[in-house]
Amino acid sequence: MVKNPTSGASRLAFALGVCVTWSAPPFSSFLSLSASFQHLAGERLLPLPLSAMLNALRQCTRRLVSTTAQPYPFSTVATLPPPPAVPVTEPLKAGKGLMSYLTQRLLTPEKAALLARFGKRHPQRILPGSVLQVSAGYAPTSFTGVLLSIRRRGADTSILLRNIINRTGVEVQYFVCSPHVKDIKVLNRAGARGTEGRAGTRMRRAKLFYLRDSPDKMTAISAGMRK
Repeated sequence: MVKNPTSGASRLAFALGVCVTWSAPPFSSFLSLSASFQHLAGERLLPLPLSAMLNALRQCTRRLVSTTAQPYPFSTVATLPPPPAVPVTEPLKAGKGLMSYLTQRLLTPEKAALLARFGKRHPQRILPGSVLQVSAGYAPTSFTGVLLSIRRRGADTSILLRNIINRTGVEVQYFVCSPHVKDIKVLNRAGARGTEGRAGTRMRRAKLFYLRDSPDKMTAISAGMRK
């Protein structure tokens, strides 16, 4: 609040600021307005002409009486990507297939394409035993490890990577559809399928948790990266 307004413009802005900040009913607003003017005049802070006081009162009255909805101040910086265009069918309105519809609608096309590569029917699917490099938006920003397992739960699908750092086993779980996961690169793929990364040996198991107790086998998988 301006304590000692000197110029006429600052005094008028001070009076208008008092009017704009009110949200009470009209009758109490008028009483508050007159009390504010009396307070300012008593302290000799508002030697305004009568026309300026009437203009401030007119603007305050017009705002209180108006029924027009004020526009909400949405942010001009935040932008939301458009949702995928998925048609709504009649069985869907009855509740059939609702979860699959939400999965298709909530995921962006990039996340949907990345999620399909961890499925069972994709021609270039990523298999356990592959060496992946994940770029994330939080620490660690980049992590490289052997894919131990894939937890397929639709949009909640996650992967588990393991690496040995300073002679200590480190495992990190990433959710594929998380907005923090920026990119997933295949450095060494398990099996002959796919064109990304080098071709390696396909594992016979879907869960490679036995690699935790087999550092020699972990070294054999990473040895393909140094060829």
